Amino acid sequence: MSSIDWNKIRYFDPTKDNFSEDPNEADPALIYAIDEFRHILGRSVYPSPVKGALARMTGSVNSRHYAVGRKTDAIDVFPSGDIKLAWLVAVTSGLFGGVGLYPFTHFKDKPWPMLHLDMRPFERDGGKDNHTLLWLRDDSDSYWFPQRSERHRDVFFKLLDNM
Repeated sequence: MSSIDWNKIRYFDPTKDNFSEDPNEADPALIYAIDEFRHILGRSVYPSPVKGALARMTGSVNSRHYAVGRKTDAIDVFPSGDIKLAWLVAVTSGLFGGVGLYPFTHFKDKPWPMLHLDMRPFERDGGKDNHTLLWLRDDSDSYWFPQRSERHRDVFFKLLDNM
């Protein structure tokens, strides 16, 4: 497994940022991708300091955050500014195979929407182009995947409209 070349990272520093776990537990491609995402977005991006937001040593082995015997390839971040713009940049950047939107999260007891970004392989849809898996978690902790069904898509866009 390769290690992160921190000299190539423009916006994050493992000694200064509040990564929830040691960022060296992450796949280097993830750290390079969030750095590029921050560059494209043109606004600050704060790694979530909540335990497990980067690497998890317990829980589901299917979680992209899971880092036992492998490097994690997922991170939860709080972008500054408009969350819909940050979400759009994450989706269209081509950097991430999974982008989750969490508009009802809080940081330090204040509302602050969050993004989940991960490096899962892009999905194939019946031989069509690869695409990023999208989802939104609502205020009752239900998940909505707009690519999975018409009902999910309708709820997803209704939630976006109300943000």
